[in-house]
Amino acid sequence: MLDASAWQTGQENADLAATLRQELRTSAPSSELPTVGIPVLIVAMIADEAAAIEANPQQIEDEAGKIAFDQFTTLYQSYVAVLKAAADQHHEPLPASPLTARYHTEREQWKPFASSSYTAADLIADVAQELNRKPTVLEGRMIWPQIYPFDVMLDPTHPMRALYDEILRSGCVVLADEFSLFEPKLRQALASIVALPKSQVALVTISPLNPRLVPPHSEVEKELRRVFEAAFKRFDQYDPQSEVMVADERRLKRWLYLSLPQTLRSLQNPGADPERLEQVWGSAGVDPLAQGVINRQRQASVL
Repeated sequence: MLDASAWQTGQENADLAATLRQELRTSAPSSELPTVGIPVLIVAMIADEAAAIEANPQQIEDEAGKIAFDQFTTLYQSYVAVLKAAADQHHEPLPASPLTARYHTEREQWKPFASSSYTAADLIADVAQELNRKPTVLEGRMIWPQIYPFDVMLDPTHPMRALYDEILRSGCVVLADEFSLFEPKLRQALASIVALPKSQVALVTISPLNPRLVPPHSEVEKELRRVFEAAFKRFDQYDPQSEVMVADERRLKRWLYLSLPQTLRSLQNPGADPERLEQVWGSAGVDPLAQGVINRQRQASVL
């Protein structure tokens, strides 16, 4: 993460910008390929903020209203129930403060998923590293996630706010923890980001609940992994054309929206072998010429 220790209100903006540029230069990966920095903001509580809410959730009602308090209570109870079921399955104790255990003294060290010790920063770095191994996917470039300290967004008078507003308008990725949206300061700051006109923010909110951790979902996944090992291997390697165990209509539609055009591009790729297709269809007892499949494939292969 970029070091914000020098970003004090009394310094000149020019000095602050120079500090930021130096941070960016020293942490950039070395490569002969052009490298594009991707600004990232992580909206998550620190451990002290989480502990305060877990110890006294009434403050949510005092500052955000009864509806928000009821929503938090329902989410928290469901979260603890899922954690307890997973802990019982593995004969492990439930943490004394299950919510606070997800967070750290730094926001980017928040652990989004109870089933993993990976932090938000780890996850971003892993995906970027995987993408950088495939320069064709990135059109001959590399990406470099730059995690900007979110605390700047909590102070409207901070001297770096103008820079952050420009980043939000130019393009950035925001990862938001759904539990943390009940923390009043973070809630207000994210609302200001969403409301910013002409912003280019890629926003994802991350749910603390994962029903796949507990039976029957966890047992179903084990069986599917055993039978469909290749499909799960593609899924684990971030292949967007292999998705598993989708349990939400919207996510299925989003996947189809992305997958169908990619499948079309594959079908239109020159070099498809109609004779090989004919053999495959023939082995299935289908006459592809009678069905018009081969003719359509020949037409598609020259598009």
